[in-house]
This record gives sequence, structure tokens and C-alpha cells, in this order.
Amino acid sequence: MSPQLYDLMVEIHRRSAASFDGVCTFNNISITDEEQELFNEAQAMGFINFEIKDDFGDYYILSLTPKGRTEFNLPEVKRKSFWHWLIGLVSPGITQPSQ
Repeated sequence: MSPQLYDLMVEIHRRSAASFDGVCTFNNISITDEEQELFNEAQAMGFINFEIKDDFGDYYILSLTPKGRTEFNLPEVKRKSFWHWLIGLVSPGITQPSQ
């Protein structure tokens, strides 16, 4: 496997982990022909889920498959629900004793 494919998988993993919905979004305009070939190669090998959306602009929705996570040794990102995130954000201020 090429180093570019590994870099792509890590980038998709990083962006997916940072997003609230657990998927990675790329603008179609920002994708080069080489990156498009990598997307197609990774999808053909079963490493990513690749979806093209055009509802309000052309963009790609990408996520790693279990096969892709295993092949590249990337952990599953467990997402907390919105309420867990909100409670975690607010609760430190509530539970801290006032001085």
C-alpha cells in the first residue's frame, strides 16, 4: 500500500473523530485528481464508505469501514451523545465549590 493511502486513511480518521456526526466531509472543489484516485482505490479495496452529495454544493462524505480500521490499525471512535457532551461541558461549573 502506498504511503499516500495511509495518509488519506489517517486524515479521514482524524476528521471523523473531530466531527460531531463521525464522518469526514471534503469539498469537491478542493480535491485533486490524485486524491480522487486514492478515494476510488480505497473504496474499491473496501477501506472507506464514499458518498457524493450535491444538495447544496458538491461534497464528499467519507467514513472508515471496519476493514479499513483493522488494516490501518485505527481505533473505533466512540461518540458521546449530545446530552452527555452538554452535561460534561456544564457540570464542572456546577460542581465546583465556590471560594
